[in-house]
Amino acid sequence: MSMSKNTSNRNGRALEYKVSLALAAIPNFSLTSRALADNQRDAPKFAELSTLLQARYTTGSQKIAEWAQQQIQGNVSIDRLADEAHDVTDIRLSSNQVELNLSVKHNHKALKHPRPYSFAQACGYEKGTAQDLEHRSAMDSIGKSFRAKAANKSLFRDCDDVVKKSLYLDVCNVCATSLQSWVLVDENVANNLFSFIVNTGFYKIIVETKPSLEVSIEDYSNMPAPSMVTTIVNENRLILKFDNGWEINNRIHTASSKISAAGSQLSLKFDSQRTAGDITGIVLFHDNK
Repeated sequence: MSMSKNTSNRNGRALEYKVSLALAAIPNFSLTSRALADNQRDAPKFAELSTLLQARYTTGSQKIAEWAQQQIQGNVSIDRLADEAHDVTDIRLSSNQVELNLSVKHNHKALKHPRPYSFAQACGYEKGTAQDLEHRSAMDSIGKSFRAKAANKSLFRDCDDVVKKSLYLDVCNVCATSLQSWVLVDENVANNLFSFIVNTGFYKIIVETKPSLEVSIEDYSNMPAPSMVTTIVNENRLILKFDNGWEINNRIHTASSKISAAGSQLSLKFDSQRTAGDITGIVLFHDNK
């Protein structure tokens, strides 16, 4: 795992820890046993942060807690959830009447990071189905071709730019081809893919700490479901246009610096960003300092 990934994971866990503590300070709000255990694990991560980042996390968490207190009342449990492909919830607030799912992000607004080899699963097909096996076979062919062009290189950065660009284009084209074939025969594919990348039924909490502190919330609690999706491939990007007005730009890039051994999957992932589509959002706090 790279240093940047380690830092990102540490900061994210530290933020979840601080937000859950701020929520637990609200009268009648209490942490579950799992949240208590996660907080005990993540307290050292918060302690490792700079004094400035700790202060911004503290202020941001207080603003989030003030907002949450307006959304849910009564006896409220605060749970912290493990990362799952089908659920982006980091913190779940539950009362007898209401459930509030929060996805907490630090300094980024990416929707998700789909993996090209498991693209069929993102579209609703189980691993091992005909659709999945055919798509993975096409991805394996791309991998073999790339390794041949890479000429025994062990790191992606040592490969010629033309070779890497060809890999990215091939991956985007294969995913587009698979998707286009599936939507012709399966009316659920568009909504399955949209639900996987975007998810629904939650609020995204975004804490930006550079250059100053800003806390914003995006409402994904009730998203319109699409019935159709079309694709555009542009070099290293797979652009998805859904008929509910959303457009998602998926940029393919490496997830590891190393080129895996022959017979293994290449370490690749998409970075999915919304480029069109309505979403209700509010800025809870902005500090110009």
